[in-house]
Amino acid sequence: MNSMTNHEKPSLLIRYAGTTWFILMSLGAFIWFLSAVVMFARELMEMSSIITFNKGVFYLPGAGIALGAFSIAAIYQYWLNKPLSDRLSK
Repeated sequence: MNSMTNHEKPSLLIRYAGTTWFILMSLGAFIWFLSAVVMFARELMEMSSIITFNKGVFYLPGAGIALGAFSIAAIYQYWLNKPLSDRLSK
């Protein structure tokens, strides 16, 4: 028997905790990005002698969008028990 065709529903704890984790990580990525941008702008406006620019933080909006997409898919599939449409699954 092929293991890909035998789908078991995850437990309630996994469904709700996993989706909540993705939502919190998505929000955390956006908040971290915004705080870094605000700190950078504040240093520029105050004409600080040392300006920190962390270019790695600029990957976080993409990570936030990806985690948000996973969250939406999990909400549709696990919380609302609706199958993902072809448009959402691509």
